[in-house]
Amino acid sequence: MYGLMHLAIALWQYSIPVNHLNTVGETLLYLKVYYDEFKSRSTKLAIRIIAVFFMIFAAIDSFILEGFHQINSYTNLLESILIIFLGLLFFERALIKTHRTQLLKTPMFVATIGIIIYLSGTVTLYLISNNSYLSTSEYNSRILYLISACFLLLMSLLFCRAFWLVRPNVVVAAT
Repeated sequence: MYGLMHLAIALWQYSIPVNHLNTVGETLLYLKVYYDEFKSRSTKLAIRIIAVFFMIFAAIDSFILEGFHQINSYTNLLESILIIFLGLLFFERALIKTHRTQLLKTPMFVATIGIIIYLSGTVTLYLISNNSYLSTSEYNSRILYLISACFLLLMSLLFCRAFWLVRPNVVVAAT
């Protein structure tokens, strides 16, 4: 992604189109994770339909509504709403249907906490980043992106914890 951003800057003098693609890729990745997690056929079908409508909306937002001259805040908002909803649905199923007592040792539960914290925090930042008052000041823009980086760091730490919880079964061979 870093290389694509620099290529876009070299070609177009800005990298916002890469950000638009990143939003779509990130959302499809989250949808795939939750698609694999849920077992219900109706939920899986709903996630497929959501993915199609999301891609159509993202294209409309990028080419018609907001264009490539600013961050696609409507698409980011829709991404956050959809993925937070799926995260809460996962929480509901993990808490009520499985009656797990040690949810903080469940990797997907820990990862979902990170996803929800990141998306709920950054959606606000993306929505206000297109505000003309905030975007004209370089200082304000840097503060917004610093806060966004903190949310990303927190999500990354929770992802590390989730991956740490997934340990392969080690079989000790008798010698």
